[in-house]
Amino acid sequence: MMMVMLYSLTLGLVGAVAGAAAMPTELRLPRVITSAMVLQAEQPRLFGWAAPQSSVMVATSDGETVTSSVGPDGTWSASLQARVAVIAPRGIDIRVTSDSKTITLSDILFGDVWVCSGQSNMEFSVSEAFDHKEIINTAGIDGLRLFAVQKNSSNVELDDLVDVQTPGGGWVRSNSSTVCGAEYENDGYSPTNTSAYCGPHCGPSAAVKSFHRSTWGYFSAACFLHGRSLLQATGRPQGMLESCWGGTPIESWSSAAAKAQCNSSASGGGLWEGMIVPLLKLPIKGAIWYQGEANAHNTKTGNAYFCQMVTMIADWRARWHLSGNINADFPFIIAGLAPAGGAASPVIRYSQWGAAAESYGITLPLGHPNVLPILPNVGIANLVDLYDAGSPCGSVHIRNKTMVGERLAAAALALGYNKTTTLWNGPVPKTFALDAGDKLTIQYVRSGGGTPVLSFATLWWNNQTTVPESQGYEVLVNGSWVLANAAISDTSAVTVMIPSTLVGTIQGIRYAWAEIPTSQQLFDGGTAGLPAMPFIALCDETSCTLVPPGSVSDYGPPGPPPPAPPAPPAPPSEACTFTNSSTIGAVTPMAQLEVKFLDAAACCGACEAYPECASAEMFGSGTKHPPFKTSLCALYRGVGIQKSFHCDFPCARVAIVPQ
Repeated sequence: MMMVMLYSLTLGLVGAVAGAAAMPTELRLPRVITSAMVLQAEQPRLFGWAAPQSSVMVATSDGETVTSSVGPDGTWSASLQARVAVIAPRGIDIRVTSDSKTITLSDILFGDVWVCSGQSNMEFSVSEAFDHKEIINTAGIDGLRLFAVQKNSSNVELDDLVDVQTPGGGWVRSNSSTVCGAEYENDGYSPTNTSAYCGPHCGPSAAVKSFHRSTWGYFSAACFLHGRSLLQATGRPQGMLESCWGGTPIESWSSAAAKAQCNSSASGGGLWEGMIVPLLKLPIKGAIWYQGEANAHNTKTGNAYFCQMVTMIADWRARWHLSGNINADFPFIIAGLAPAGGAASPVIRYSQWGAAAESYGITLPLGHPNVLPILPNVGIANLVDLYDAGSPCGSVHIRNKTMVGERLAAAALALGYNKTTTLWNGPVPKTFALDAGDKLTIQYVRSGGGTPVLSFATLWWNNQTTVPESQGYEVLVNGSWVLANAAISDTSAVTVMIPSTLVGTIQGIRYAWAEIPTSQQLFDGGTAGLPAMPFIALCDETSCTLVPPGSVSDYGPPGPPPPAPPAPPAPPSEACTFTNSSTIGAVTPMAQLEVKFLDAAACCGACEAYPECASAEMFGSGTKHPPFKTSLCALYRGVGIQKSFHCDFPCARVAIVPQ
């Protein structure tokens, strides 16, 4: 691990070093090829450097030998036979020899390699997530391997990574010791100090001072939980490769050629050159992407994001394919922006959806003047229902990364593994029909075929729905957006009633079009299913057409702002009466509440002194239900509790059991 922090963009220095690289004189492997790694089963390949005009022999412990010639530039690659992807307690060994030098790679598995990239929500580590204790304690998963790229920016394309975050400087087996830790050795916290990076904390943008750390640490929660879900669903080893940097815009991860297609002139960046290009020769299964917040400045940047997203995906695929990856259209799964501040959040979400429209069977007209490619195998994990106002890392950094990882994996399973029997995306609007001017019927479809089973849900578990009388639909009349009531007209259609007080022609309709949608939300498969994507459409006298992504305008003023969320309940004095391992029973006819304090002295007056206890988030049984937010004081009174829940607070363990 690096002994200095590389937060500054040392473009000139890195470029000078890269440009002065000496011709290799002996065998060397890139930093991404180490013991304990996963090689792509259908295309296992090693590569590196050695003395020009020499040869490299690769011998595996299961009996295969391959010899490769070293080119005049000192580079070589060796392709092995395809392997069956099998989870085993230990992988094979591979010996790489050139001249008198031998490098031995031990415990190599064959399965799938996923690149996880983006900004701080991808960097957000497992120890900051809901249920982090359970995630860390159960992280010892055979077949799951982790690798985290160290931050580095370059003004030239590098042939190797500058450094690695994960312990030992290479791939590691997933376990409770390797899944969390410090990013740098001298950032003020020792990598072995588990209280600093293996407990709840945030990076530099922490909203709560006590959670502040100089870095987010490793390992990415979204990346880890995506890999865990894939491994459980496929039975194939998963190599999760994290390469991300908080606060960075999409331009930083795009090549000069990709940016030129969108007339993007944003300065800075260099993360494509320093953190992606060195990975291009490694065959991969696919990529997941969690970014967009740094581009959500206004409608203009939100519209520009459509072209930037499409061209970046196409360019990544083309460059990986040019470097030898056999899958020219590998799955690329986008995490849609969750509810939070950001002037162009709904426009960014729509641009993200536009990049993935082909996979959902929706034909969207392209609004960008350039001819953009239609991209297959691009998925969306819609997160529009996962508001997290109480996150100590700020509401933009949601803690329900278990749901994020599962939704990313659901799309990946459909697009990368042909597993479409389970729901993998929310309902998608297909057709619009205006009837006599007083109602508009929207027919929805299910991605990949099938008929959705629609329902509206009030998001009470995370206090997101503060306007429960609204279903999230607005109509555009005389240049202004007006809330309109809606109802399920059959299992797959929604009928929007045009308010009788409106005078004028319906010019448009939109759904969940807000930074933080506060209405009820439309789901396919109930609240255990998936939410509908926000959309915007313009209408004529008989029908409506989705607005081309990349060309959304403000179309008049927005609807009335939602009311402020209700104030939290006043903390009662009973919070100080709990004793260590005390149990409180029968607080309502519906539920029994059990509270066991882990530290009674620290928790005395928790509602007053510990915000993380006063507004603690809780998970449903098995972490399958979305979290809801309440206080220990409200729990004491049994307010609104009708389901089973459990949660480990920083100072107490709570269980609620229906009677």
